[in-house]
Amino acid sequence: WDARRLAACARDTTAGAFGGPHPHAPDLVVLADVLCYLDDVDAALVLEQTAKLQAKAVALTVERPNVDTEHILAKHKANDWHCILGSTGRYAHNLDWLVRVMADLHFDLKWIAELCDGPDCQYPPLRYERGNAVRGAIVIFQRTQRN
Repeated sequence: WDARRLAACARDTTAGAFGGPHPHAPDLVVLADVLCYLDDVDAALVLEQTAKLQAKAVALTVERPNVDTEHILAKHKANDWHCILGSTGRYAHNLDWLVRVMADLHFDLKWIAELCDGPDCQYPPLRYERGNAVRGAIVIFQRTQRN
C-alpha cells in the first residue's frame, strides 16, 4: 500500500477529472489490513481518498482494542477515542468513529462482523499474534444514494 499511489488514483478517477462519473469506477474497494498501520488522521485521509474513487462499496478490516490497551481506554469518556496504538505496533480503531467518518463521506454501514476469540464469538479472530488472538472486525459500507 502506498498513500501517494492511492491519492493519485483517486484524483484521476474523480468526476472532475473526466467531466462526469468515471466509467470504470470500482464496485468495491477493499482495505484489508490497511488501517491498522494508520493513526486516525492518516486513516481518515485514506478513507477520504478511497471515497473519491466513486466505488459503490468499501470493505475494510480494523483491529479492535485488546486486553493490553483496555486500561488506556478506561481513561477516555465513553466512546470519544478514535484509535489507539497497541503493543503489536498496530492501531485499533473505534468503530463508532469509523462509522461517523464514513457517513461524512456518504457511505452507510451495511454489515459488520466482530472477530474475536471465545465462546460468545460468531467469527474467529482477525489473526493470531505470538499465539494470542487479535480482536478485529470486517466492516462493509455502501455509498449513500443521492437524490
